Amino acid sequence: MRQSLTLSPSEPSHQASLTFAGPGALYLSVDPGVVGYAGCRLEATVIQEREGRSDPFVLGRVIRIPRVDKFTLTTEKVGDSSYAGVLEGRDLDVIDKVGWDAQNGVTVAAIPAPIPGDPARQTLRVVLSWPAPGPHAPLYVWLRGEQTGRKTAVTY
Repeated sequence: MRQSLTLSPSEPSHQASLTFAGPGALYLSVDPGVVGYAGCRLEATVIQEREGRSDPFVLGRVIRIPRVDKFTLTTEKVGDSSYAGVLEGRDLDVIDKVGWDAQNGVTVAAIPAPIPGDPARQTLRVVLSWPAPGPHAPLYVWLRGEQTGRKTAVTY
């Protein structure tokens, strides 16, 4: 856990908000990355003066999603039918595989490197099969532990 939050309905907080959403209902808005690390469970407990404390309720799991801003396929040949590429963006360390469709990914063997002058941004060397399935083919990425790829907004 990065930090625990204690919130009351309608009391301002710079990290999260809790509001009444109707009779017996609350609405919680929080950036899970502020509270926990990637992979951690996010739990909530409700405390009422008369009834006491509820059992912890699991809201979900903290997942960091990478932001891929740019993809460049290089002329560097890797093996018989693969080429090296470079991703540029943020939180690239959570990418496990890349590919041209949601079922066929190539494991990423490199680690992200910070961009000089902007350490929050990174580059990541990846290897992709060639040829691409077509012009402007979208790139798919797998987050660690996922079975299928997620379509990105970047294309070749």
